Amino acid sequence: MRNIFWQTLKKNILLLVVLIAAIIASIAVSVTPPLILQYIVDSLVSGSFSAYPLLTAGILYFALNAGSGLVDALKETLITVFGQKITHGLRSAMCQRLDELPAAYFVSHEAGAVTSLFVNDVDTLENLFDSGVVSMIADAFTIFSILAVVFHLSPGLGILLCLCLPLLFLLTRYFQKRMLQAQRDNRIAVSRTNELIPETVHNIRTIHTCQQEHYLRQRYGRTIRASFDAMERSNFCDSIYSPIIITSCTVIICLMMALSVSSPSLQEIFGMTVGSVVALIAYVRRIFSPLESIGMEIQNIQSAVAGIGRLKDFFAEPIQERKEPEVPDAAA
Repeated sequence: MRNIFWQTLKKNILLLVVLIAAIIASIAVSVTPPLILQYIVDSLVSGSFSAYPLLTAGILYFALNAGSGLVDALKETLITVFGQKITHGLRSAMCQRLDELPAAYFVSHEAGAVTSLFVNDVDTLENLFDSGVVSMIADAFTIFSILAVVFHLSPGLGILLCLCLPLLFLLTRYFQKRMLQAQRDNRIAVSRTNELIPETVHNIRTIHTCQQEHYLRQRYGRTIRASFDAMERSNFCDSIYSPIIITSCTVIICLMMALSVSSPSLQEIFGMTVGSVVALIAYVRRIFSPLESIGMEIQNIQSAVAGIGRLKDFFAEPIQERKEPEVPDAAA
């Protein structure tokens, strides 16, 4: 599998270069606007400003905010295309491998299991690239870039963020695991309900004859209740997560403001102007989005591990050695 990945990478080196450029542009677009806003606010507060530089800065600020959506869309599109290139190369290699397997493999493996390898497991591997590794690298660099700018503007706030981010990340992972488990329970309950429908239709006469309508009603009620409870748990986690993150963001900003005016030594550490305060508030709000995305991307990587193991087992299957047909002797 590693050889397949590197071969696909060499064939699409231009796509990789464009993808890296798009990731760098996305990070730059997310980091630059607050700095421009800082320049505008500081210029207005100091009173030493000129209309034309401020107008240019304002146009640039709005242009970067408007272009951020286009850059992000380009980045996500390239990541998806890159993942599809990987899966295309993998499926082609699997088809070639399938042609070389002996008949004993098809006797010992059901057709549905082989189809699942080509469809479900390879799709999981695609998620590993487009919603996993590549996206996680991009989000990690975004967080590091924001932290670097924050440390430059206010070392005190940078220290606060470094202390709070691990706790918020653990909180994010906790809620994501709870929501994922609730969604799995819901799918299990829905699948059980779907299994009951054809079973009920097939045995409808027996059910009426034995007067088991109440028993079937209870079975349907249990599965529907299990689905409802699972969705309630997921909705509850989703409803309280965003307020917790917003509250944490507000607490960090308030703590920054309080510490920056509490003593002269802390004022030197936090050392902020009016413009830098505006920029830092924007950075604090921007840093939570990639943090939440990294949690989901870790979950996608974990889900892809099992699929990768099954694909490795498939490529480890012994192939059938083909004998060259014997060419009859012309002299004979």
